[in-house]
Amino acid sequence: MGKAVKIIFAVILLLQPSNLFSQEGNGIKLGADLVNRYLWRGIENGLGFDGSRSFHFQPTVIGTYKNLEVGYWGSFGISNSYSEYDLWAKYSRNQFFISILNYNQSVENKYGTQHGGHFNGLFSSAGSYAEVTLGYDGGIKFPLYASYNKFFYNDDATYLEAGYRFNTHKLFPMDFTVGMTPQASSYGEKAGVMNLGFKVAYDIKFSEKFKVPVFASVIDNPQTEETYFVFGLTFSSK
Repeated sequence: MGKAVKIIFAVILLLQPSNLFSQEGNGIKLGADLVNRYLWRGIENGLGFDGSRSFHFQPTVIGTYKNLEVGYWGSFGISNSYSEYDLWAKYSRNQFFISILNYNQSVENKYGTQHGGHFNGLFSSAGSYAEVTLGYDGGIKFPLYASYNKFFYNDDATYLEAGYRFNTHKLFPMDFTVGMTPQASSYGEKAGVMNLGFKVAYDIKFSEKFKVPVFASVIDNPQTEETYFVFGLTFSSK
């Protein structure tokens, strides 16, 4: 009951008009997704300790100042025990960017549920991972994006991703993503593609002033031979 009340309160907060933006491009943005399952780079990442699936509530807080962005993102299973808290910093210049991200996942051991990262100090050993990313995002004019992602704490796996946004379709914006690992790692037992994703979005309009963005994705992992369907709602302060 406590978790459900917190989620409802957070959604109500996100639906309120926001005056947090003082200058164009600078300020704080609040957002959240509600999804039927949590997929990350072709891997189902939101299972409970007992293997149970759940809807996930995924809040985001992003602060920007000029070319610098810092953010906090979480994923919380509504009906299972999974939780995750991630913190990142990102610097962009033109279409290129570099970022450092600290992943913190709930883990289970003889002491019960433990959380890595922010509650025990950044980059703590329990359920905490760190990654550096080098990337390119062409934006609307050239909607191609690509990234090189390398773990450097608690893992050394590498992940490469490229994608294309079909921004020309205003009613149903679409994304296509391909991700791979160049060697056997925590991503897969061998080098190769392990994330093929197609995403489409649509705004459900309840009135001229109120709409709720929804999205649906089909994600295939050729290494595990698993295909997933993800459906979600997005709430945002802007």
